Amino acid sequence: MSRSRGSRGGSPVVRSYADDDVTPPKRGRSEPLPIDDTLRRLMDRLGVVEASVWNRIRDEWVELSGTPWGTQTTPIGMHGKKLVLEASSPQAVAMLRYGTTGLAHRLNAQLGDGTVGEVVVKPPSRHSG
Repeated sequence: MSRSRGSRGGSPVVRSYADDDVTPPKRGRSEPLPIDDTLRRLMDRLGVVEASVWNRIRDEWVELSGTPWGTQTTPIGMHGKKLVLEASSPQAVAMLRYGTTGLAHRLNAQLGDGTVGEVVVKPPSRHSG
């Protein structure tokens, strides 16, 4: 169907291409992609994490991460496949940094292979409790 305005710009006129010999306009060489596929590819390119993955990491951190991560760190962000954690104390940072590869493997086993590519441990911010 197509819509066009009358000669005076009045009500739209609805035409069905099935009613006459007019062929509908061509869409070009490729069909448009479904919007969910397009958004997913854009989010991947921009490094945006799916909300469900981030929500699960944040909400189930103690269970997903295990000891000592669950008690000594807090997930504060995820950029692409890089998970950023805040340590509970400056002393914990050095110790925890040695175990980031193991944590990434553990999280990928639970969240899906390739979900976490890198883990970064930062010292606590000045305003942390």
